[in-house]
Amino acid sequence: MDYRSLLDRYFSGKTTLEEEQALKELFRKGGAPEELREFAPWFRLLDEEAGIEPVRSIELPAQRRSGWSTWRNNLMRAAAVILVAMGVWRLAPSPAPDKAVAIDWSKYEVTDEQEALRITRAAFKKVAQTLQFGASTAAEQVEKLGEISRSAAVRPSDRLE
Repeated sequence: MDYRSLLDRYFSGKTTLEEEQALKELFRKGGAPEELREFAPWFRLLDEEAGIEPVRSIELPAQRRSGWSTWRNNLMRAAAVILVAMGVWRLAPSPAPDKAVAIDWSKYEVTDEQEALRITRAAFKKVAQTLQFGASTAAEQVEKLGEISRSAAVRPSDRLE
């Protein structure tokens, strides 16, 4: 019998109960070939585990509860229920208002042409300053990268001299 292939089938879960029993008997009797002795501890462990009695139940001594502890436990449960209810109420979406309030934008409109031109020029000036600042910052960063790449181009042997 080829025990090596039987072991391969056993560990892949493809053996019958009779084949598994034959493997267990082989290792139990100690007649396994030398190249398969490394599997003997596994089958010994299976034998040991088969002999262990499962624990049916554990009986604990009955604890007598006083009226105070029962009352306190009920109070804690009620507090927990109240906290959960408050959390659900807090997280629940609030209903939308029935009527939308219209905003009167006419009081914010500029009616004077000169004032409108002044506001527009101020806005364009602010945009130009922001773009100029971004361009100068980018140029500085590019310059720093150039310095880093130039210093990295020097070979380590050149630095030692």
